[in-house]
Parts: sequence; structure tokens; C-alpha cells
Amino acid sequence: MLHLLVEPRNVFSSSINNSCLICDAGCSPSGHIGKYLQQKGHQVIGDVRSKFRCLYCISLLTVEAMADSQGLKLVARKSTAGGAHLGQHWNYEKDLTTRDKIRQGSYDFVVLQDHSLRAIQYPDSLMHYGKLFGDLIKEKSAEGILYMTWAREWDPFMQETITAKYFELAELINARVVPVGLAWERARTLRPGFELYDDDGSHPSPLGIYLTACVFYGVLTGESPIGLPAQIVFEDRNGEKAYLNIQPSNDVLFCQKVADEIIRQIPG
Repeated sequence: MLHLLVEPRNVFSSSINNSCLICDAGCSPSGHIGKYLQQKGHQVIGDVRSKFRCLYCISLLTVEAMADSQGLKLVARKSTAGGAHLGQHWNYEKDLTTRDKIRQGSYDFVVLQDHSLRAIQYPDSLMHYGKLFGDLIKEKSAEGILYMTWAREWDPFMQETITAKYFELAELINARVVPVGLAWERARTLRPGFELYDDDGSHPSPLGIYLTACVFYGVLTGESPIGLPAQIVFEDRNGEKAYLNIQPSNDVLFCQKVADEIIRQIPG
């Protein structure tokens, strides 16, 4: 699966008052999150086929809300299809038009993530299509950023290969890495049993979403995630507040410290 997380030029400018989230396999216009997105001026396309696809929308909203809590404006868009890999995005499969979105946009960053097992099962494909996307991103004068995924819960040894391949691709296309997988690995080492995973052992739990968002926040803004709120709040056009993520303060601080430590270890 590829996540196209993109930000219009001058993303931190106070003149940016709106954002557009395109989620073509993750959020129903009639659902709770979908209604909120539309109220905030987002475009929502698609339907809910599983709760896991909604997790991608919630993760993105969490990063935006974290930035907003610090007076920063992140404007993000997304191009996804369930189970898709970079090759399918490049070749316009699954009704994806990711290449067109990159060509037609004017973005600061384009964040790429291949299917979570692609680095292990088909590393040559990751490199090939990652290079094609990297070249396209450079043509548009944007910065390529790679979303490093995490190992499955039942096989932490996966992370070594995932990490190596994402750094190899980063060097090939001169991109930065969002080291989410390394943050998950560090959290599991420090606190075995820390509940990062949903019941399937693959997708993130609410804590997994929070840790992932902390890493993204730190990389995209250049600011430390330490001190971010434990309660991720959004407000609709009527001023009604709701919560995307509420975690115990000790778990929140742990996630923030892990994310900050890992980000500092990665060359900028």
C-alpha cells in the first residue's frame, strides 16, 4: 500500500486554512470520521470495507491534530487502495491515479509506503518502483519521504530486512525516512507487551497509531514530539469536540520519548 501524504507549498503558513484528504478505500462519507472530514472541508471518496482501512484516515488526522495543537498547519492528501503496492500505483491499477496526483500537485513532501511485506517478499519491486516514483517526485521539485513500516507482531526479525531495504531505497533516491518500524521495535524492546498491535498482529492499535503519528510529526515538522497532548481532539464546524485518540499520560510520554530518540538517531 502506498500512502501519498502531501503538503501544499508553504504548508506552515497561516494563510492555509483548509486541507483535502482523498481516501479512496478507507472512509465512508456517511460515517463518523467521514462526516467530520467533510465538516472540516475535506473531500472523502470511497466506502468502509474494514475497520483497518479507517485506521489510515485516523492516523493522518492524528498527525494533523498534533500539529494543530502546536500552532502548525499540516495540509495532507492521501492516495490509497487496500493492499496495493507501489507497482499498482505506478501502473494505474485498482483505479489509482497516484502519478497524476503527483504531477498535477505542488507539494513540499510526497511520502511513499509500499505494501508492508513488499520489502521482504519482493525487494526488487520496492527498489524499481521506488526509483520511478523518486524520479517523478524530483521532477516536481518535491521532497521524497519513505514511510518505513513495522514487523508483524509474531516475527520481530522482519524488521531488520524492512529497515535495510527502506534505507537502501532512501539512499538511491535521496529521500528521508520516517522510521516508524524502528520506533515500534524500540518500544517493544523497552516495554515487552506494549500494545501497539490490533488483534490481527499487523495493523496498529490506538497506541500504535499514536506512536506512528509521533514519528511522523517529528520528521515532518522538525519539532520534538515530547510535550504533545495525550488527548487528540478535533472540533467540527459547530464547535463540538470529539476525540481521535485518548491514551494514559505515562504511555503517551513513553511514545513521545521513543519517537524522539529514534528520530534523533536517523541522519537528517
